[in-house]
Amino acid sequence: MTVSMLSRRSISEGFLGCHRHCGFAGFGRNRSLLAAQGRDLPQVTLTMLAFGVGAALPLLALGWISRETLMRWRSRLVSTGKGIKSAFGLLFIASVVLVISGLDKAVETWLADASPIWLTEVTTRF
Repeated sequence: MTVSMLSRRSISEGFLGCHRHCGFAGFGRNRSLLAAQGRDLPQVTLTMLAFGVGAALPLLALGWISRETLMRWRSRLVSTGKGIKSAFGLLFIASVVLVISGLDKAVETWLADASPIWLTEVTTRF
C-alpha cells in the first residue's frame, strides 16, 4: 500500500467508522489530514473555524455569567470570608491553649468515649 492509499483509507475509515464512535475527534483528524495534504483548504478552514467558534461561544457565555454573578455576590463573599477567617483563628488559639495546658488529652479521651463503637472500629481498623 502506498502513502496516498493509506491516506485515502484513513479518511474513508474516519468518515465511515470513527464518525459514529469518536465524534469530533475523528472529524478533526480527517480535516487536519486534508489540510496537511493541501486538499480542500477553503472548506477545511471554514469547517474548523466554525467548529472553533461553536466550541468557544458556550465557554464565553459561561464566563460572562459567572463574572456577573461573582460581582453581585462579592460583598457577601468578602464578609463571610472574614467571619470564617476569624473563626479559624479562634479555633487555632484554642487548640494551642489545649496543647500547652495538656487538656487536649482529656478532650481526646472524652471524645473517644462519647463516640459510637462502630466509629471507633472503622477509624482504628488499619
